Amino acid sequence: MSCERGFSEKERYFDDLAPTWDHRPTADADTIDRILSFVDIRPGAAVLDLGTGTGLLIPHLLGLVGDKGHVYAVDISAGMLNRVRQRIDPFPPNLSLVRASAENLPFPDASMNNVICFAAFPHFDDKVAALKEMRRVLKPDGVVLIAHARGRHAINRMHRTASGPIAHDLVPAPRAMRALLREAGLMTENLIDRPDLYLVVARSAASGRT
Repeated sequence: MSCERGFSEKERYFDDLAPTWDHRPTADADTIDRILSFVDIRPGAAVLDLGTGTGLLIPHLLGLVGDKGHVYAVDISAGMLNRVRQRIDPFPPNLSLVRASAENLPFPDASMNNVICFAAFPHFDDKVAALKEMRRVLKPDGVVLIAHARGRHAINRMHRTASGPIAHDLVPAPRAMRALLREAGLMTENLIDRPDLYLVVARSAASGRT
């Protein structure tokens, strides 16, 4: 399957789900705040919300970056981004919605303080390419956060039983995830693999931090 075809199939799949996506069980506000607390998102920061879906994280991220910061919400699905526009009213000037794939981000090098990827990483067809793009857009001391509010086994079981193009979209086991990060030039700072949480914090290996 070519990247172009894969992108199109995923796009259509999530476009079809977008109108009812918010009816699904999801993480509550306290859980989201706890997950985001693993990263020091400061006022004035530029934050990439990669795989934003219908924008569940956006109010939390806007609150953290403040009026002088900016949130760039990216998704392959125009339908999902349309739902964000419907949900967020008034639409703030420091929020940008961008339709793009994780493997080809339309941002300059070293332009983001943080890259947040919540409940989306399994859906990236080329995970190393996506991680390399996350690393590319990070500022030298930037941080990547990849997280799910459920455990790896539960998410993988759900995807395996799903119809359509997400049946093989799986959360990597810890050893495999570390290898993917290493190949992309990222170093793992924290990796949690519990029944109720999957979370990865990583930095550019070139940052010199340990």
